[in-house]
Amino acid sequence: MWQDDDSKSSKLKLMRIDKNTLEPNRIYKAPAKLNNKKIGKLHNLSFDNDGNFYTDYIKKTDSNPSSSSTIIVGKISNDSVKLKPLLTIENRPGTCPQSVAVNLVTNRLYLVSDGAIYTMPIGKHLKYNISKENLTYTVFNT
Repeated sequence: MWQDDDSKSSKLKLMRIDKNTLEPNRIYKAPAKLNNKKIGKLHNLSFDNDGNFYTDYIKKTDSNPSSSSTIIVGKISNDSVKLKPLLTIENRPGTCPQSVAVNLVTNRLYLVSDGAIYTMPIGKHLKYNISKENLTYTVFNT
């Protein structure tokens, strides 16, 4: 679980939750940077069977007011958290990110925002770059 404490910290906090007590039993700190650029808080989180986690970072700019979504893959090892960008979707569907989920049967990543669901295969990032042909999305009339 991401810990959002509204601080201006240079670290992102990722908590491991005990399944029995539902309380944090470990807090990992990750640099709040991606490609040497400061990023804001991360809210969505999902894991695959290999221990990788996935999250998304939304960024609006003057040249792209509808925002882009950078899909981030991460890994926790020992006491460190490593983050790397997987893919940036310019002019992403939807406006407000709501969820990230991994389908462990189909090995696909699902991203949900208001009015849109988009999906892509995972596991491919270890072999080659994901292309726009790998992305599937549905936009609802909301």
